[in-house]
This record gives sequence, structure tokens and C-alpha cells, in this order.
Amino acid sequence: MENYLQQVHDPKYSPVAAGVLNFVFPAAGYLYVGEPLRGAGVFAAELAAFSVFVMGISMSMWVDQSSGYPPAGARETMFVGIVATGIIRAWAIVDVVRVAKVKNMAFQSNGYALKLMPDLQYGNQNNAKYAIAGIRLTANF
Repeated sequence: MENYLQQVHDPKYSPVAAGVLNFVFPAAGYLYVGEPLRGAGVFAAELAAFSVFVMGISMSMWVDQSSGYPPAGARETMFVGIVATGIIRAWAIVDVVRVAKVKNMAFQSNGYALKLMPDLQYGNQNNAKYAIAGIRLTANF
């Protein structure tokens, strides 16, 4: 198992920024970390849950003329909608932070490097010393 220590110079995605973006606007953190389909799914789920809340509000505004009360289940619908919206929002924030961390670990372990460096080597052949100068190309993947 590799030791994934986050380096100051190589984080690709900030988990804090992803979480804050998701808190401010649903699914914006997913766009930030490059997961637009997951973000669209979360946005649709949160929109559906919030629509249930709005439906509960509109139901509570309809008053039965004979009884003077809103239809049965209006408050429950509002409650279910707002709780579902909160749960989805909280889960999405935790999830996008986790996705950012996992993507950073994958980015760190898949670091590709191509280096071109000067090279100077000394050799011995038939009791004669010689120097070889050149350029060394190293590839890490």
C-alpha cells in the first residue's frame, strides 16, 4: 500500500473548495472536481426533494371553504420535502469532499514525469580514463 501524503505543490482539487461550492450551489462542487454526471444526478434529486417541499407549501395555502383547514397531509409533505432536501445536500457535501480526496490520491499515484537532464559519466578502458557527456532522458510512469 502506498503512503498518500498530500504535497503542498500537487493537489489538483481542494476538498474544502469542493464542499463550499456544493454548499453554496447544489452540484457546483461536482463540476469543480470533474464529475458533471454525478452533479446532474444530485442536482435532480435535490430539485425533486425541494419540489416536494414547495408542493407542501402550496397545499397548505389551499383552504377548504367548508372547514377552513388546509388539506390533510400538507404539513407532512412540507416536512418530508425539507428533510429530504437537507439530507441530500449534506450527503452531497460529504460525497464531493470524498471524491476530491480520492481524485487527489489517484493524481498523486499516477504522476507521470519526463525529465531531460545533462549527464556526465567517467569511465575506465585499458587503463585510460575518459569522460562521456550527454543528455539523459528519464520517464517515470
